[in-house]
Amino acid sequence: MIHRDYIMRLLQLFFEALAKFIRNKEGKDPEILRPELEDLYKTYLKVPWDYYKDLTMEQIINSFDEDERLVKMEIVAELFYQDALLEDIDIVLLKKARDILKYVDLNSDTFSFDRQRKVSEIEDILQNY
Repeated sequence: MIHRDYIMRLLQLFFEALAKFIRNKEGKDPEILRPELEDLYKTYLKVPWDYYKDLTMEQIINSFDEDERLVKMEIVAELFYQDALLEDIDIVLLKKARDILKYVDLNSDTFSFDRQRKVSEIEDILQNY
């Protein structure tokens, strides 16, 4: 129970930090935003910002303990999404974000309208690119 509370608190803190990043993103130069995004990777995943980018989906899945896998993968997906749209659109990162969100959605006990919306949004971006 304590571990589950910790994971839920981690996710809550992450989404609060992500919301702050998104609010502060408007009109800022990507060079200023890059260190802020890198800090989110380091703070919530304990790895450098580019650690997961070259990994396959299977490697990303296996990089997390089973009890926190879905939460951590959702964090990776959200960071990939923000990272992919920071400067020029990064199609590879968008596809990874979409695939991770789909994996989380299929394996989670909790339905999320936000996850569904994000997947649709990513697919729209990919179709229009």
